[in-house]
Amino acid sequence: MKKKHLLQRGGSKKKGSSSRPGRVSKATKRREKRRKKREQKKQPPDARPAGNPVSQKVNQEVATVLDEPVQEDPALATIPTTSLHPTQTKLSPWDRLEPSLLPELRSAVSCFPAMTPVQGAAIPLFLTNKDVVAQAATGSGKTLAFLLPLVQILLRTKRKWKKHEVGAIVVAPTRELTNQIASVLCDLIRELPLTHLLLVGGTDIGQDIRRFEEDGANVLVATPGRLCELLSNQQQLRKSVTDFSLASHVKSLEVLVLDEADKLLELGFSVHIDAILSVLPKQRRTGLFSATQTQELEDLIRAGMRNPVRVIIKGDSITPETLENYYRIEEDDKKMEFLLNFLEKRGRGQKILVFLATCACVDYFGSALKEILAGKSANPETLSEKSPIPVLALHGKMKTKREKVFESFRGMANGVMVCTDVMARGIDVPDIDWVVQFHPPSTSKAFVHRCGRTARSGSEGKALLLLSPHEEPYLEFLRLNQGVKLLPFTDEGASMEVDKVDSTKHEVPTAVEAAEKLESCTEAMDLKDKSDKVTTVLRALQLKDHGLFDKAIRAFVSYIQFYRKHECGLIFHLKECNLGRLANGFGLLKLPKMPEVKWAGDWSAFDAPGDVEVNGIPYRDQQKEKRRKEDLKAFEATGKWPLKRAALKKREKFLEKREAEAEARKERQERLKRLKASKQKKKRSRKSAFDLENFEELDKDWKLIKKFNKRKLTKEQFDEEFLADEAAGDR
Repeated sequence: MKKKHLLQRGGSKKKGSSSRPGRVSKATKRREKRRKKREQKKQPPDARPAGNPVSQKVNQEVATVLDEPVQEDPALATIPTTSLHPTQTKLSPWDRLEPSLLPELRSAVSCFPAMTPVQGAAIPLFLTNKDVVAQAATGSGKTLAFLLPLVQILLRTKRKWKKHEVGAIVVAPTRELTNQIASVLCDLIRELPLTHLLLVGGTDIGQDIRRFEEDGANVLVATPGRLCELLSNQQQLRKSVTDFSLASHVKSLEVLVLDEADKLLELGFSVHIDAILSVLPKQRRTGLFSATQTQELEDLIRAGMRNPVRVIIKGDSITPETLENYYRIEEDDKKMEFLLNFLEKRGRGQKILVFLATCACVDYFGSALKEILAGKSANPETLSEKSPIPVLALHGKMKTKREKVFESFRGMANGVMVCTDVMARGIDVPDIDWVVQFHPPSTSKAFVHRCGRTARSGSEGKALLLLSPHEEPYLEFLRLNQGVKLLPFTDEGASMEVDKVDSTKHEVPTAVEAAEKLESCTEAMDLKDKSDKVTTVLRALQLKDHGLFDKAIRAFVSYIQFYRKHECGLIFHLKECNLGRLANGFGLLKLPKMPEVKWAGDWSAFDAPGDVEVNGIPYRDQQKEKRRKEDLKAFEATGKWPLKRAALKKREKFLEKREAEAEARKERQERLKRLKASKQKKKRSRKSAFDLENFEELDKDWKLIKKFNKRKLTKEQFDEEFLADEAAGDR
């Protein structure tokens, strides 16, 4: 019977074999392991790996970090790839495109005499019903490479689209980039029967719905969060005024474009992208455009594209060919001096982008640079009646001012923009001359995108990276990881020392002059090093405004947290950093309360000013100053600082929650007590009833026995009554 059962299943089961097809047994693995050991013993000594296995593993990990080899997916190896080198590809005129552009589009791009390599390669593929994956350096014209075929496909498919019929969607990671794409698209379709709509976060979603219902749109340019809200009806949770669903309007979608696709996935938008792809129709053309490729992007290619074709425009470097990359090694407490000299020399005639690590750093250094360079200091003696250097600040946590600040910088002929990496992706601001990376980038790819804000569309540009002495190995990391070689920066025309800057060429005070004019604010400070004028300026500005002091503390703490979590921890190690010099570079009046003060780095170099009562520093804002005085009075009366309004509300909510939980716990315990008491009462009542019944039966039996002993009952009568009682009890 067993033999028949095994034959029905496909044969008998041999020893050492596995019941699962394709599974390797443990015995086979052991034999393979012994065979490999025998082969290693047969190898000559020179061919064997030498050294400590642990050190070999560490070296392999370091090599992996530096090289980051890309593992090719077998499913993606069959994707057709077009690789071009910019120097090998001449700029072709638009007339040579095949299929050719429509006359309306040709006239719209007449200001560009020829196509860039990525445009010449991607546009024909898009127009021949291919899904395009384009990788090209920043500033290579990727925006027109997908907008031109997008518009032509819509015009060729239907000459007249309905008012609320969406034919194309462009998704970008930031509001600034979507605004820029929408601006270019508006110029393209100005004379065409197509409409577009911009959908970004930070605005009223009900207003977006009303604009779509009133004006309609054939092309949507959106950030992933807002688009996902409109497609999945999440706007109803935000008190939308109408029952609106965008999903019913995208059934005729022809083109989907993900610009800066790798950044979309890095920022945590993968869930939103999956939700968007699940709603859109499968029969469409999809384009992924970016300057770098990641494994997450490869997964998206496999999942969201039907017939992809890869276009790669690679040069000797991943950065633009016309970009000059420089680096400068400075101590942490000297970087601000160098930056001030750099901006004072170039800020009046050039456009400069300064990248910082965190939003808090942008708030602090942006305010400080405005005070020093833009002539907005609280001290009237430092104000300049002549040409100041305009300074703007922008970061991702700015809700209402972002668009206004961005447009102001676009329209400026010269000036300085202090920003985070929110400006590092796809932003095309004309005529940026310098990109200064005051803080190191979070990733090597962020370095590439930061540099790409200048030297766009064939123009010349320069980028400068500031590093501390212990961070110098990062230069070799960039060379191995991104193929970028940086040259040392030497400013031969001016000295890098603040006290030697030629102030006669400038019309605003230099850092030294500002420090001298603010000396009255620093008489109470006992500085160990009076020669550090920039630190003196920063501290003097903080003594004038408690708000700037708060910003300095928040900026320093946020930078330490950024440094601790850097992806290249082998180089950017907190214990290797001279934190005392760093604190001086931030111009701190005192060290903040943070765990790193106790265990991380060397704080001995911190030049702490003496006898400075930070609680007495006034706020420039009148409301904050009034609140500070009230808090100071309360502290003098009680010895404790009152909580701030936000902290007070948070504490009140916590206390209310704790009281509610205590009441619920008390009520639950009382309910359990009542339930336990009722159970015990029922048990006692059942027990008492049972005892009374047993007592009556025993009493009756006892009386029968007494009668039988006194010969009042015969044995037959006794047995009859006793058995009758037992039978009645059983019933």
